[in-house]
Formats: sequence, structure tokens, C-alpha cells
Amino acid sequence: MTITVTEDAATGSDGSTTGPESPASATATWDAAPTVNITGVPPRINSTAAFPVTFTFSESVTDFVTGDVTVTGGTKGSLSGNGATYTLEVTPAGGSDVTITVAANAATDGLNTGPVSAVSAPQSGMRPHQPLTSRAFRPASIPRRPSRSPLRFRNP
Repeated sequence: MTITVTEDAATGSDGSTTGPESPASATATWDAAPTVNITGVPPRINSTAAFPVTFTFSESVTDFVTGDVTVTGGTKGSLSGNGATYTLEVTPAGGSDVTITVAANAATDGLNTGPVSAVSAPQSGMRPHQPLTSRAFRPASIPRRPSRSPLRFRNP
């Protein structure tokens, strides 16, 4: 949002000047805090291999560091990037969901810090191995001797 205020030279009813001798203006531009979008977190993880997570800010930022990111269910690797785009290597711990969170006010655009509130990107996680279990199969009733009833077949 931009606001411009202009003041014109004006003359009062008594002939005196009530404003500046020439028009003057001032402009103020509203600068919102940067927002961040987290991408690259797979919907399912089936291994403990590292994967890149990308952080895309709504504008160029500074002061975004590894400590601004929390990884639950995994570990952080190196953070790289600058301007509006950064990448972090994340290694899943295995057997649990992975959630990546950027803390509130983690980076600055020079005027404001952002994101205003924490932003998270969860993923459904690696499913732990479920061992197969069996129960002893016990048929309900199988005669121990062959039945002496004759079998009859019909043609349809």
C-alpha cells in the first residue's frame, strides 16, 4: 500500500498564505513481513537417505540460518542459498514422521522480519516395519474319518 499526501499552496480569506509556497508531497510504502513456503518434503519416506527441502520467501531476505529451522524426526544438514531461496539437506531418522518448521521472525527483508508466525511442512512419515503374526489355524469341524455319505452331482 502506498500513501501520498500532497499539500498545495493556499491562500486564506484574509489574503495570507496558509500552506507552503509550492506543492509538497510525502510518500510512505507499506512493507509487509516476508512469508515462506516450504517444498520438497516427500509425502512418504521409505529410507534414511537425505533429501533437499527448499524454502522460498516472498521476497529477498537475510539472516536466515540453519538454527532458524527445526527438524523433527530427522537431522539437519547444510543450509545453502541467498536472496529468496534457500535449501536444507534433511536426513530422516527412520520410522517416524518428519516435520520441518521455520521459526517465527527467522529472516529479515531489511525492514521487517518474517514469517510472522512459525511455518511447518509435515510429511506422513516412514512406516515402521510391522511383523506378520499368525494364529494357529484350527478348522471348525473336519471329520477325522471320511464321510460315508454319498456325493451326488447334478447337471444344471
